[in-house]
Amino acid sequence: MARNNQETPETQKVARIFNEIMAALHANDENKIAELMRNVKLADYPGLPYIADEKGNTLAHAICQTGNRAMAMHILMSNEQKFAPSFYIRNANNQRPIDCVPEGNASQKFKENIKRNLMSTEPSFSQDWIIGQFKLYLQYQAAHHPDKYSTSEVDRICSLMENGQCFGFSSLWGQSCLDKDFTHYPTLFHDICAWDREYDHLEKSLILKFETLISSTRSLQEMPDEIEKDYQNNKNTFFSKELQHAKDFRYTQVEPLKTKSDSESYEIEKNWGAKHYQCESNLFIFANEAEKLRDYFSHFIRAENNNKVLMVTSLKHSAAFFLHNDHLYFFNSNTDFALLPEGNYPDKPLGVDIDTSKDTCMAQIIDCLEDCYHLSQVAAAADDPWGPRVVTMNIRAMDLIGKKLGEYSMLGTEAANFSKK
Repeated sequence: MARNNQETPETQKVARIFNEIMAALHANDENKIAELMRNVKLADYPGLPYIADEKGNTLAHAICQTGNRAMAMHILMSNEQKFAPSFYIRNANNQRPIDCVPEGNASQKFKENIKRNLMSTEPSFSQDWIIGQFKLYLQYQAAHHPDKYSTSEVDRICSLMENGQCFGFSSLWGQSCLDKDFTHYPTLFHDICAWDREYDHLEKSLILKFETLISSTRSLQEMPDEIEKDYQNNKNTFFSKELQHAKDFRYTQVEPLKTKSDSESYEIEKNWGAKHYQCESNLFIFANEAEKLRDYFSHFIRAENNNKVLMVTSLKHSAAFFLHNDHLYFFNSNTDFALLPEGNYPDKPLGVDIDTSKDTCMAQIIDCLEDCYHLSQVAAAADDPWGPRVVTMNIRAMDLIGKKLGEYSMLGTEAANFSKK
């Protein structure tokens, strides 16, 4: 039976499906597993990969105990990223799931497949890896400290993080660029990315980093009403008051906006902190208008815009550019930027380095945008008989408060409006 430290209708629903899947795995009932998984969407069962029975066994442990590749495929198909962190959790016997695979030649191949597909990912600065670390950390804390970390709150936050935190990561990167502390972003995340996913290796300093960066990333990512839930539901859990006195971190949790009108007029200055940062231009453009994008970026690359950040956002993804001394740096949180030994990072922004003095500059910029927003696919769909599937992109230029406004091609009347500010 699933163990749980706080019963709610939501956790009862998740525990119920957990028990059904575990029973089918123990009975080696492949047909039942196939039937169950046809109707299970992990988004509807937050935290399912991390739930454990009274012996500390997760679904990953039970999958490995069967050594049955077909049943593993039914459960893990299209869910590998969501289940991968749970393959590092140890049960009451100090065993990871892979340690539970039975002996034998066939089982050895099964074990190799698990290692290759679910445990072989190299640590990186990609948001998939970082979010996996975040979620496993929170699930560990919920399991070991139920008095401080409620299961329902942890599951809610993990479920939200599964949708991505690209705007939060891009915002932290952009802020470190504006502060001219180019090693700050990789240094902040290095120890979290390098964590070996062992609970016993969560030292106090690493816990503080987890708490700080989960807090900061979510505060920059989520809409105010979601942050308000953190405060209302678990004021003393997320996150420790100790963070307010941590000298190693300059980014603190954003206070929730107090009124409905604040939430409806959500602006990046409020999100980043209007006392420190200013938005200098705000442009909406269709992603299939490649020529307008080229015009905007060719106009942006000029001396007046040195040390400015561009936040580029669509409904599905966010990325950022930073112009610095004839170089345009591009940050995409989905990129597998590698960790460097001992955290010795060069004094330049983490990201793709585009030399703006070269003729290939504009092609590289469009390639970066293509990688994020699939511009060519959008353009190809413009004549779709079902109507154009146009992706709207929002490009916001950011700088420190009080800095001289840059020069931007607004492609409309917005330039005059911003010049009046």
